[in-house]
Amino acid sequence: MPAPGKALFTEGAAVVKEQAYFMRAAIDRSLLEDALFHAASMVGELRTDLLSAVEYYELYAAVFDELQHL
Repeated sequence: MPAPGKALFTEGAAVVKEQAYFMRAAIDRSLLEDALFHAASMVGELRTDLLSAVEYYELYAAVFDELQHL
């Protein structure tokens, strides 16, 4: 059985990828409020203490790589 942190990391990474897609689509349509909503959803994925330090950093790096598009 995989560790609970690994499952949370996988789920968090999928949410970040999905929200990044929607954020970029909103930016392309010049919908700033929607883009900020999706950006906040990505940042919200960082609100956990159940990930290992390495997993948390990987998720953090993915979120902030995507936020550069704002």
